[in-house]
Amino acid sequence: MAPSPGGPVETTPPRRRHPACGRRRSFERDGCPVTDRTPRSGPEPESDARPLRELRAERLLSLRELARLAGVALSTVYLIEAGRSTPRSAAIRRLAAALDVDPMDVAELRRALRTRVDRG
Repeated sequence: MAPSPGGPVETTPPRRRHPACGRRRSFERDGCPVTDRTPRSGPEPESDARPLRELRAERLLSLRELARLAGVALSTVYLIEAGRSTPRSAAIRRLAAALDVDPMDVAELRRALRTRVDRG
């Protein structure tokens, strides 16, 4: 048998998938994979405060549009919605103004304000 023109072909093994959900394995928690898309567990928003994502969707704004209206970086809005960042005071004011809401009506902004007050 003659060798192939490009030389030997190396194949990589297929990525392993979790049998129950089919997601690519990453870190595991309780037997299920934890990926970047796995919701983070954390304090539930207060009943009268609404999530930023919900308010943004209600106003039919994309992440990019809200970031532009508020004058903040796209990544700032994304990270706040994902629960991976605590916004600074300026971002809180700008986002609340862009959405035309009181900052205490947005769960993530309320949490950030309370964290800042607790720190002193």
